[in-house]
Amino acid sequence: MGDRRPSTQSTSTIDSRDSTSLQAISKVIGWTPPRLRDPEGSRVVTKAEAFCWILYGSSNAGAAMAYAANSITFSSLILSLSTYWVLYLASADYTTRFSTDGVDHRLFFMAFSVAIFFVDLNWTGDILANGDEKARRMHLTGIAICYLLNSVVFGRAAVWVTEGRNFAVFHTILNLSAAALYLVAAHSSDWTCKALCWCACALFFLRSYGLPNFQKIDKVTNRRNAKDYISRSQSMMIASLALLIKSISKSVGPGRLEGHMGSLLLMSLLLVFLVKTLMFDNHVEDTNWHAVRCVTTPWRPTIFLSCVPLAMAGVMMMASGCNKILQMELQTSDENADMQHWAADNLMQGLALMLVFMAAMRALHKRPPVSDKGAMTIWKVQIVGQLLVAAVAHRMHYENGVSALKRCVFLIFLLVLLNLADEAEEMLHYRTRLAAKAVKLHGSNDVLEKAMEKPSPGNEIRNREV
Repeated sequence: MGDRRPSTQSTSTIDSRDSTSLQAISKVIGWTPPRLRDPEGSRVVTKAEAFCWILYGSSNAGAAMAYAANSITFSSLILSLSTYWVLYLASADYTTRFSTDGVDHRLFFMAFSVAIFFVDLNWTGDILANGDEKARRMHLTGIAICYLLNSVVFGRAAVWVTEGRNFAVFHTILNLSAAALYLVAAHSSDWTCKALCWCACALFFLRSYGLPNFQKIDKVTNRRNAKDYISRSQSMMIASLALLIKSISKSVGPGRLEGHMGSLLLMSLLLVFLVKTLMFDNHVEDTNWHAVRCVTTPWRPTIFLSCVPLAMAGVMMMASGCNKILQMELQTSDENADMQHWAADNLMQGLALMLVFMAAMRALHKRPPVSDKGAMTIWKVQIVGQLLVAAVAHRMHYENGVSALKRCVFLIFLLVLLNLADEAEEMLHYRTRLAAKAVKLHGSNDVLEKAMEKPSPGNEIRNREV
């Protein structure tokens, strides 16, 4: 018996796999200068970057719990959500234009996660830290450090990449400006601190809109940036839904689940599922209904992204309302009626706020073609329906939180039924188009078969000669 040796084909396959893995490892541990992203390349999320997003979510949880405890106002809740939302966008702007290869990029996000962790340690749920000047100073200083790290990574790209130098320099200046505003706010009075924090959040409009020459890019890059905007909004909205579930679970302590509380918890969980379906309904062709097609005007993604923290604030209000409703069901005190009324108002007002800005986000979506009257009609009905339900929720007042929770579930269920009508219309349109393609393909095959069966003039002459 002869020796069994691996074939040449299997050896080449193993060598190609080894070379591919070595190239991947070299991208991770090797130092590579900044470069532009490939036009067709997808955005790769590193583990360090994902870890930063987890820390963002924990900080937002502090704001939600502080609002549920009625220790901060609604304006403070909006400011807190906007602060973290804008910081999250600033840390993700780099990957919309530049590559993320190399160990230096990993080190940057590791340092960034440490800064976010430092910010979260000093976070009380309120930007003003409830009058605790030391906690406020350390918290705002940590945010300033995050912006300084962003300016460093953009400045590095400005030195190495000549094609995207204007973009990198512009974002370096924006991050340095935000860092300066937070450093000054950390050592200012309450009113000045709040005003400077709002000014730092307002830099978001410059960051997302950019300079006019930033819009002179190819359609592939523009469409890819739109997908990046969508993924950011989705990650933060999903985080807000997770906070809603967390608020529900925290409202009932261990061992305190009784008979009627089980049905209320299931109803609250059904509310979360319905909100999730309403926010992320899946179309047949376009899996993101709130897809911003910024191929002509850049103001669409800017307005779209500015709606995200406001919609999140509505979800946070619903979370605080659910939390208090479930807590009050376990208590019997004189303040129970007042707290039930406060929780019911929070639940319904949060629903109204969420629906208004979700309708705005849906209106920013690419409109259906005018020729497709069915899709256009359903698109308009969905927007009008959300606004009508928001108006009804805003006008309703309940003394009992449980009745408000039931009515909230019922209203969202009606909107989900509207989405199902949209799904049916989308499915019908998709099947009609597939059938038309099949008929067209079948017709072209018939023509091809007839052409092949038909004898050519050369063959006819040859047959006559024979």
